[in-house]
Amino acid sequence: MGTKARLGALFISLLTVIPAFADCDKCEDLCRLVDRYLQEEKGVELWKQYAASTPEEERTKLPAEVNDTKSMENHFGKQFNDWLKNRTLPCQMPEGPQLPTVSTLDPNDMELETVITNDTCAITYHGENIDEGDTKKYFQQDWGCKPLSDGLEAHERVHQEHCKEAYSKDASKANQVLNTPANVAESELQAWTKHKEVVAEAIRNLIWQKGCGWQPTKGQKNNINAVPSMKQTQDMQLRGFKAAKALSKGKQ
Repeated sequence: MGTKARLGALFISLLTVIPAFADCDKCEDLCRLVDRYLQEEKGVELWKQYAASTPEEERTKLPAEVNDTKSMENHFGKQFNDWLKNRTLPCQMPEGPQLPTVSTLDPNDMELETVITNDTCAITYHGENIDEGDTKKYFQQDWGCKPLSDGLEAHERVHQEHCKEAYSKDASKANQVLNTPANVAESELQAWTKHKEVVAEAIRNLIWQKGCGWQPTKGQKNNINAVPSMKQTQDMQLRGFKAAKALSKGKQ
């Protein structure tokens, strides 16, 4: 990692790394995990409108200027950001120092990127390959929350797989294939779906191991893939606050 990029990453690390939350495996971490899950769920919904796997007659028509990866991502970004501005958080974040939530991060500082302009298909962080040196470690430290960094990496591994597949089939046409809007959307649909699955697994592991006041419905009990709804997350946090207050009064 270059000096300038590393200094930037180090500064972010000093602000965001909280060792006690490194694994994000405590009940107070549930809110930020559900928040991320809901964002991934929305992303899946939006990308599906344009994806190659969606029957062409069912796809949402794109403006003429949306014709490659960058313009496709910008088009999606506007829709997603409009949703972010008007959404409701799943619950109140705990008081005190916080790990960043996705919507408050600067993607130029915190996100991974898959290089699709050559057959290396490298996943980079601040321009450095995460599979070389300590780059991946710095990335994980900067996020400071294992399910979030794991989800982002899993997301990019999907893009990397699609990139390598395109170059292995026909390197001369790989860029064209990878930059076709329907293929961009398809890769993103699969990447956001994988991302959602990683975060969902972390949520399920947390509530199965710690409970956190989880009161699943009958349907959720019979669904191994169930995660708390927004309302359930709010109720779980409310019960947690009440328990904490009662415990505090008992110590007085």
